[in-house]
Amino acid sequence: MIDANLFKTLVKTTVLLQSTLEAMDDVKGTNIYKHSLKNKIKNLEKSIEQTINDKVVALDMTDSNLFDEIKSKVDIILDMTLEEIGGLKLAVEENRANALEINEIENT
Repeated sequence: MIDANLFKTLVKTTVLLQSTLEAMDDVKGTNIYKHSLKNKIKNLEKSIEQTINDKVVALDMTDSNLFDEIKSKVDIILDMTLEEIGGLKLAVEENRANALEINEIENT
């Protein structure tokens, strides 16, 4: 079984790398996607995909649907506006504070 902290790190790494791949797809077809950048992006994509594959194998050992769930959450985040992402941070902080408060109440 994977250590809880390592599992959390693997999930975060997978989310970040998958986000990078998705964002790089958006660059394709634009003016900045020139020949030299195109080759660099292709090499980076291959490298990231190899890294993700290792992580996905490790994550799949715990939950076979986890990567699909991660990818769907990445898609949601990538579809957000900058304002929505800022609001998401506030919502997460509020949710964490509420969870901490509930935990403290339950432990008293």
